Amino acid sequence: MSINITSFFQKHDLIKKLLLFLVTIYLFPKNIWKSPGIGLDPSWELSLNLALKHHLVWGKDIVFTYGPLGYLSTFIPVYASSFLIGLYTLFVTFMAVFFLRYVYNAASQKNELIFITVFLFFHGHFLFLRDSVSLYFYTLFFLLHYLRHQKQFSLVIALLCCIVAFFMKVNTGIILLFIFFAFILYGYLRSMLSLKAVLIFLFSFISIVFTLSQLLNVDLIGYVANSLPIIDAYNDAMGTFPGKILLFYAAVIILLTIVPFIVNVKKLISSGNEIFLFLNVSLLLYVVWKQSFVRYDGDLHTNLFFICSPFIILSTLLFSNVSEVKNYLYTVFFVSCMISLAAFSGPHLKYIKGNVQIINLFRKPPPTTNPSPDSLKIAAQKKGRWLPDRMLREIGNKSVDLLGYETSFIYYNNLKYNPRPIIQSYSAYTPELIRLNTAKYSSETAPDYVLYHIGTLDERHPFWDESPIYQALFERYAIIDTFTTKKMGIHAFHHHKKERNQIFLFKKQQAPKKAVKHIILDTLIQLDGNINIPKTNQILYMEMDYEHSLLGKAVRMLFQPAHVSMELHYADGDSTECRLILPVMKAGVPINKKVLKPRDAYSFFQTKGFENTSATSFSIHGNPLFIKNSFRIRFIELNIPD
Repeated sequence: MSINITSFFQKHDLIKKLLLFLVTIYLFPKNIWKSPGIGLDPSWELSLNLALKHHLVWGKDIVFTYGPLGYLSTFIPVYASSFLIGLYTLFVTFMAVFFLRYVYNAASQKNELIFITVFLFFHGHFLFLRDSVSLYFYTLFFLLHYLRHQKQFSLVIALLCCIVAFFMKVNTGIILLFIFFAFILYGYLRSMLSLKAVLIFLFSFISIVFTLSQLLNVDLIGYVANSLPIIDAYNDAMGTFPGKILLFYAAVIILLTIVPFIVNVKKLISSGNEIFLFLNVSLLLYVVWKQSFVRYDGDLHTNLFFICSPFIILSTLLFSNVSEVKNYLYTVFFVSCMISLAAFSGPHLKYIKGNVQIINLFRKPPPTTNPSPDSLKIAAQKKGRWLPDRMLREIGNKSVDLLGYETSFIYYNNLKYNPRPIIQSYSAYTPELIRLNTAKYSSETAPDYVLYHIGTLDERHPFWDESPIYQALFERYAIIDTFTTKKMGIHAFHHHKKERNQIFLFKKQQAPKKAVKHIILDTLIQLDGNINIPKTNQILYMEMDYEHSLLGKAVRMLFQPAHVSMELHYADGDSTECRLILPVMKAGVPINKKVLKPRDAYSFFQTKGFENTSATSFSIHGNPLFIKNSFRIRFIELNIPD
């Protein structure tokens, strides 16, 4: 790559403009808006829109990684703004066109132009993703653009990306704001920015964020503080292992990218701009690596790394001023593109077919922002998310929450949503988050009704997600109805996945009870040892404090934590094995009752576990290289009055 355009392209500038136009039309999203769905991910997407409908306070009433502008990345305009989704799409398109124009102008040879165009044909849709990662990419690009060209509008665009990201997905927004203001400070110290300019950007940021927080109903302190446990423990709770070949491909790209900087470290030290470039490229690669490889979800996440990394390398190539680094990165960019095309497990033809269907832009109007009760009822029937009329009559206009993950039941049955702060049980994966949810059910603002279904993900125990909240259910609620669904599995152990799930309806009682807890055993145990569970007629919770070794902590930071499992034995001779989530185990789980299916859960709540099969013993399994061999457990008896 070279910024100087050759005479060939000076004479054929029209070719570049034509290619830019065609590539933009080809890559522009053909489906700007999306209709609501059902399932685990569509349910949290709908919860974001329901939070807008019911004017919930972000950071207080609802605590999640996505914020009030999260719907811009899910593209669902229900109870939101289809206009803002369209406007945001145009904003991303502007940045994508600017980037493409910059790349095409930098191409100095015919084969470079052809190669880049072919690669864009397959993976250029990354530039139009409209998610927080693309905002991260464009923030870095425009900051680097300012370093090279000293154009103030580059900083304005970068700041806008940071602010949108902050209210879209708070974890990415925090990183971007740190990078932006570190850059502002760096620019001031290097005399690229005056003190006046620094103060203007700072004042603009504070004014815009404060104003938007008022308009979007955001408790800024809670929004940031309560999101930190979610960010920190995501590794522990959501990690699943990808294929080894994908890990190898990604490692090759990362190593090839950082090698030229390490080899030329002396030259980098002499240039502050090159250090900034190296640190930020490394950080972006790390963030994309973690987002892609912490959770292997049918290649959905890993594909992000392979379509994003070549563009990160390309940006580095465009803005590095060290000739040795540029020459090396030219080859790395080519190799990364080849690896990306080989590793991308999604159907290339699917994206190509979708990109060429330009007519979809005019064929599909945006979904209605305020669906009618009749249309919701029809959709509920079609999607299998309807509730029987007797339940709907019972609930009426009272407030309701769903304990589980399928919050789409709330939307499709047009119920008054009054959720726990962490909207899906599998996401309440730290003691702090579980306490927030439990406090909600124990407070004056607790929902009048609770819909419950058993189930989880990733081979966890299906009854242990945020299980301390069951105490609040025993104290303040009672089951009054059940309903067997037809199109919803348990989403847990393999041999139970085909069994139909059930929805339980809990109603808040006028006279709450007060359960009493006391520790009956506090002891140390070892990995792989068989542990007998104390016998009691009451529900017995177990808290466990296993810890990662020093090597385990390093692996957790760089990749994901080592998995730990439990083999649980029952009095009926049955046994199950489930994956353990460290922070969930610290909060405590009901250990002495067999609850694996809907009928087990019904018995647990109706009889306080008296009619459930007892669990007799368990053993913990993990790699002692990554998990400390000895750890503490506590058995806590929960006495619930009649």
